[in-house]
Amino acid sequence: MSTIRRRAEFLTRLGRLLAPLVLFLAGCGGPQPNTPIGTAAVTAGFIVFEDVQPQSGIGFRLKASMSRPCGVLQTSGHPIAMIQADEDRLPDLVFGGSDRVELYRNLGGFRFQRVAESGLDRRAFWQGCAVADVDSDGREDLFLSGYRAAALYRGLGGDRFQEVTASSGVPPDAGGAWLTSAGFADVNGDQRPDLYVGGYLRLGHRDGVCEPLPGIRTACGPMDFEAERGHLFLNDGLYRFSDVTRPAGLWETHGRTLGVAWGDANGDGYPDLYLANDRMPGDLYLHPGARFRRKEGPSVPRFTNRAVESGVAVGPDGYAHAGMGVDWGDLGNTGRADLVVTTYQREATALYRSEPGGLFTDASFASGLGGPTMPFVGYGVRWADLDNDGFSDILIANGHPLHLAEQVEPGASYAQPFQLFQNRGDETFAEQRVCGSSLPRSLVGRALATGDLDGDGKIDAVMSDLEGPPLILRNVSEHNNHWVRFRLTGPRCPIGTKITVQTGSFRAVRTCNPGGSYLSSSDPGIHFGLGAVSRLEAIEAVWPDGHRLRIREVPVDQEFVLDSRWPSGSYQGPNQPPAPSFGG
Repeated sequence: MSTIRRRAEFLTRLGRLLAPLVLFLAGCGGPQPNTPIGTAAVTAGFIVFEDVQPQSGIGFRLKASMSRPCGVLQTSGHPIAMIQADEDRLPDLVFGGSDRVELYRNLGGFRFQRVAESGLDRRAFWQGCAVADVDSDGREDLFLSGYRAAALYRGLGGDRFQEVTASSGVPPDAGGAWLTSAGFADVNGDQRPDLYVGGYLRLGHRDGVCEPLPGIRTACGPMDFEAERGHLFLNDGLYRFSDVTRPAGLWETHGRTLGVAWGDANGDGYPDLYLANDRMPGDLYLHPGARFRRKEGPSVPRFTNRAVESGVAVGPDGYAHAGMGVDWGDLGNTGRADLVVTTYQREATALYRSEPGGLFTDASFASGLGGPTMPFVGYGVRWADLDNDGFSDILIANGHPLHLAEQVEPGASYAQPFQLFQNRGDETFAEQRVCGSSLPRSLVGRALATGDLDGDGKIDAVMSDLEGPPLILRNVSEHNNHWVRFRLTGPRCPIGTKITVQTGSFRAVRTCNPGGSYLSSSDPGIHFGLGAVSRLEAIEAVWPDGHRLRIREVPVDQEFVLDSRWPSGSYQGPNQPPAPSFGG
């Protein structure tokens, strides 16, 4: 065994032993003020969320334990999507359950109204979701995945959807498979969003209930079942898809996939795919990049699994972890894509820091993320700049998969607090724990989506609770930090578009990435916290097909729309032709 391997195992075991002590010593409070190197001065402070669900008008509720005992299917979770169902640019919310889908119109000011006739009518055991403008008509469409079920809904505008699954090429019964998280990306450069959907377990005729201790019947573990595998569907246009899993090289995944996230792992500008697998090594499938040449008619890039070589297949102890949720982000504003993967209790949430050359270093414990996450079971996870200081923070939804967790595992709990890790700006995090009435309740957390729900420039969050209403987390943090947000429109697929903002020594890159997390889809707006930066010298947007747009002298503290139909080039200001109507 190598010295590096022995040291990794020692650090992991030490972290597991010290995790309870870390939590005890952390107490209440937040990070200390800091000024990250290479940026303007940052206004530091607490990140504070307020749960506004009781007065929001959102009456959606889950109750997994209503019919006991709960099997592995009942406790795996349900979808949340932020979607533009109308034309007001405020994210609306979709919630799915075991027998229903509900759309809530965003009225502004954290008030929502259920849409009774949305067209989201099909009943099934819904699990995951993905959002994209499938046909480039300017309206977002919705894909739902579930247990032996799949549905594609065309957005009609005005809070209305039309199901088009039967003619889409995606089997409405999912081919009998258990489908989980899903995500869109343009894999062949034809400007259309293609779809990958993960597969979890093959239950067969079993109910997914086991008896770990005499007289205690609760959910089985994943290793009790054969692995299910996912599928890649190529967008052929007109809401028709082709299953290209085998020619794309994606059939030999490890399976048992819970988290799906597209991202540019090696910085070549092409979409790569990471799969968080439960008790199996993670998969990182790299796009062939410039070697792929699209021909006339359907053409499929062949992906290659490079998880082991890249360093993202297993945890720091060298063993496959229970991969749950996953998200790509940027830990230190390097412009490279870092990866976070949530895991089971007594396993550190994995943080893989990107290094030059497409390799990754496990920075779970070095970043301060590893120890505090070990007592919990993490599911949904998102990178987001929650305090607008210019650095991406991490939010995690926690909850145990066993509804009788307290009886099965000493010290465990079914409901758990979510966790918030504030980025210090030096590639480390401080777990923020605020006591008192401002601390939202514990929950059996699963799906997690983020976005600015009220347009105030602060990123909010929505988390599902398997045993109650969702958390609707309004960001009420007080600071003087600036921000800017970009929304993308036009015929080109926006997912995967990179925007770079720069002024003086401050430079940051963010990507349009509504997928990732766990069973959820977040708002696709590209948000930048700017700290004390009050003016941007330049921004550059690069779409997945290589189309570029540069704009100089961009004001802050507002949202702008970038249209992919504008010709490549540079503009002096936000209102100068040929960039008509640039501005919020």
